[in-house]
Amino acid sequence: TSERALRYREADLARVQQIGQVGGVEVDLTEGFRNRRSPEYLVIHGLPPDAAHESHEAWVARIHPDDRERTERQFIEAANGDVRDYSIEYRIVRPNDGQVRWISVKAEIERDPEGRPLRLVGAHIDITDRKHAEQNIRESEERFRLVSESAPVMLWMGDAQGKCLYINRLLREFWGVALEDVSEFNWSSSLHTESRETLFA
Repeated sequence: TSERALRYREADLARVQQIGQVGGVEVDLTEGFRNRRSPEYLVIHGLPPDAAHESHEAWVARIHPDDRERTERQFIEAANGDVRDYSIEYRIVRPNDGQVRWISVKAEIERDPEGRPLRLVGAHIDITDRKHAEQNIRESEERFRLVSESAPVMLWMGDAQGKCLYINRLLREFWGVALEDVSEFNWSSSLHTESRETLFA
């Protein structure tokens, strides 16, 4: 029957979401915000199975305090505006374990011919590992910068075309290059004419 086929399709969709760790969300925008969350969404957000139709206020309360005002404002502005594509990244505090998790949302807002919002359909993905990796890279780069800027030797990085990627403080002073001019400085310009061909070769 068609009802049985629909159940099979919904089961397949739930399985795909579980495999891909993608949480599905649907928000009816015609009268307030009526939510429908997929099982994988509930897992990502640390919610019990009976929270599939949680209130808008429950979602807002779960958002990290530092991200809450911005996140809710952008959601309401998108729904009340004229955009179709909606995306945002924000943190939540999961109620089941208290963990802070980063969520990436990609969604589409369906509208009637007059542009009034009807429904939001989208996907929630936990990007916490990616955010931590980005933070680790930033911290590593900052450690390198602190060490290299105070090093008693001249350090620099450049490409084969002569573009400078980095010059530490000691070498900037030696070459007479301001920090803000590093990306425009051509290190090969400092070479003696007789040395240039040999060095490039």
